[in-house]
Amino acid sequence: MRRVKNSVPLDECKCRALAYLRSHPGCVKASMVAGSIWPDAEFKAQGAGAAASRILVHLQRDGLVEWTSTDSDWGWRVR
Repeated sequence: MRRVKNSVPLDECKCRALAYLRSHPGCVKASMVAGSIWPDAEFKAQGAGAAASRILVHLQRDGLVEWTSTDSDWGWRVR
């Protein structure tokens, strides 16, 4: 079953994810980013995280975001 009914081009996915991360300081979970990339999609948290992680890895390769962890939190943040 396909959860995303309307596909979003990769460049647009990256822009949406980056905008969301910039508006949320600190560590952000990938599943939270998915809602900004695909607002119409119905995901379970695990599926949302898996889908958004693919986009976030592209942004990491571009040097724009990083995955990090602290003693109390973990997630993605803008570099």
